[in-house]
Amino acid sequence: MPLFGDTGRVVAAATLVIEWKFIHEAGCRGRVEDVVVDKEMRGKKMGALLNRILVALAKQ
Repeated sequence: MPLFGDTGRVVAAATLVIEWKFIHEAGCRGRVEDVVVDKEMRGKKMGALLNRILVALAKQ
């Protein structure tokens, strides 16, 4: 999932992986991977925002 800045370029991105697990009574498991934030946007909570969005998506 990319986040775009005012100029339309990607300033942050992360991946949500959802998989079915047989060992957990055939339930779903999700994990967030590959969180990256542009150097100029670091310290502005972009990574935290991506995590909150992806956790909310995983819960749906």
